[in-house]
Amino acid sequence: MTLWKTFINLVLFSTLFLFWGGTGAQAKVLDRVVAKVNNEIITLSALDERARVDMARYSGMGIEALPPFEQVRLQTLEQMIDEILMIGVAERLNMIVEESQMQSALDDIRARGNLTEEQLAEMLEQEGRTMEEYKKRIREQILLSRVINLEVRSRIKISKEDIAAFYDAHRKDFWTTPKVHARHILFILDNSLTQDEVELKKKKARMALEEIQSGRDFVDVAKEYSEDVTASNGGDLGVLEKGKMISEFEDAAFSLKSGQVSNIITSPYGLHIIKVDEVLHGAPIPMEEVEGRIEAQLKHERFESVFKEYIEDLRARSFIEKRLGSLKLSGEKIKSRWLRVKCLGRQCTKWKPLR
Repeated sequence: MTLWKTFINLVLFSTLFLFWGGTGAQAKVLDRVVAKVNNEIITLSALDERARVDMARYSGMGIEALPPFEQVRLQTLEQMIDEILMIGVAERLNMIVEESQMQSALDDIRARGNLTEEQLAEMLEQEGRTMEEYKKRIREQILLSRVINLEVRSRIKISKEDIAAFYDAHRKDFWTTPKVHARHILFILDNSLTQDEVELKKKKARMALEEIQSGRDFVDVAKEYSEDVTASNGGDLGVLEKGKMISEFEDAAFSLKSGQVSNIITSPYGLHIIKVDEVLHGAPIPMEEVEGRIEAQLKHERFESVFKEYIEDLRARSFIEKRLGSLKLSGEKIKSRWLRVKCLGRQCTKWKPLR
């Protein structure tokens, strides 16, 4: 996962985590500054707390080979730098989170966690956190979302020509799903039946099929023989969409033409005789009906590159100083204590490491 995708997922598409990893006591012990961003600092304790939460997210995603903690910590540092820069944008734009908005966010978090106010406060206390600290983090998340909507999403423009070009290039994806109007006669088989009972049902299925093949109406045969709840309706299953049935039944049903009857089909439910009353072939969906879908997909695809461009520009106009120490960068250990990157114009100039 790229740094940009990771950041986007953490800020936009994930819920606010109740627990930030670690405890308040641990945070007070480790207070080495690992980065300065304009007038703000990032401490090692704050970095490690966030990195542990990010590591837990990776675990929750079911990834077998988890990245090394050092790698996650470095990615987290970059994310924290970007967050500080965007919070700065929010402050310069005088963005305010009203108390009612904060309360709404808290109510949503409690509802998703099925927590009372007292339970939430107790959990925060167990983590060594106060409600004010938690509210501060929620406020930051709301501001980050607003900045991204204002500064990034607003830059993504999708034209009618873009939509038409996508539609033309992906016409095969814009077809209605094939359907059939089908009936069936079912003889239920399960583990409770003896072998003799199974054989008797197979015999009845053959008798029913022979009667249909001899010209008797399928509806009448279904009413007499079928053990399904649809028997009284002549086995009518209604219109069935491809891809939403058990494979044995679907393969047989969609191999038939209108008016045809299948042989005896075995499925996990038992023995079926299927009749297709009508085949409804797939048809192209008019572009007008899928314009919204296409526009949303194109915006989603372009979001990452526009976000990356925005962050790079924001960094280029900011002062960022990293004190990396023994942290690894791209697999290499930084031997110097400081690495300075001065970004006061469009070009970033790396300063010589301090000894």
